[in-house]
Amino acid sequence: VLSLRLLGRLDEELSCANSRFFRTTLYANARVADVLRTQFVLHWQSVRPAPKLTIDFGDGRKMVTTVTGNSIHYVLDEKGNVVDALPGLYSPATFVARLSADAKLAQVGLEDRQGAWSAALTAAAVPGNAARPNRDAVAAGRLAVSKSMVQSTAVRTITGNPFVTLPPAVPEAAIQAITFDAPSLALMRRKMPDEWSAEAVDAALSNLRRTIAQDEVLNDMRLRPAILRHLSMNPTEPVAALNDWVYANVFLTPGDDKWLGLANADRFNGIENGGLAVESHTP
Repeated sequence: VLSLRLLGRLDEELSCANSRFFRTTLYANARVADVLRTQFVLHWQSVRPAPKLTIDFGDGRKMVTTVTGNSIHYVLDEKGNVVDALPGLYSPATFVARLSADAKLAQVGLEDRQGAWSAALTAAAVPGNAARPNRDAVAAGRLAVSKSMVQSTAVRTITGNPFVTLPPAVPEAAIQAITFDAPSLALMRRKMPDEWSAEAVDAALSNLRRTIAQDEVLNDMRLRPAILRHLSMNPTEPVAALNDWVYANVFLTPGDDKWLGLANADRFNGIENGGLAVESHTP
């Protein structure tokens, strides 16, 4: 089973940023689609609604985007036990390779899975006692280059805090090795503004390759090791409990923070009640 957890709904345009990249760069890819269709039962679940921001230019033009949120794929065996966790965005080739390996790992016992988790942690070589970051929208946004690329201006505007993700160094060859097949390219181009020139399209695709490569490194060096370390200590933890832990401690968006780190307690903005309002909402 491949179980996606995300902010918002996968069948909505404005789900969280990473899930939008999944739809365009991963699920639309022919190789990825074949693996998903032939080797997995697919499932997705919304963790909570995705916060949205609308900028009204006052002349009929509006810009709409999401503000924060992250996504994760869990690979589960036939009994629902967690086999692997893939946080954030990966290249199509890496995603296929991980899913193919995990499909085999789902057929073996817990001891073999723990060995695979241990090997992944050794490869990452991440210190076990890293400093705990703040749980706010700025800290959460720095966890993914792709999220930073599309959400940094919005978060900075709302919180008043700088939002800079320092991307890891990635060899140019690794960036250029990331390719988008025809179905993905067709879908991405349908999502781009009509006014973009051919040069703008090429630049956007080039930037996307770079951010995917950087995200992949951040995921494997920071996010996934933290999850696998927790999983190694709690190997039979139900996926729902693991997911709660991931969103609170890895994605830094705990379920008990109703404002998702966007409501600064130390920033005066001159708006009644700080601009916070609660309206009746029918799901």
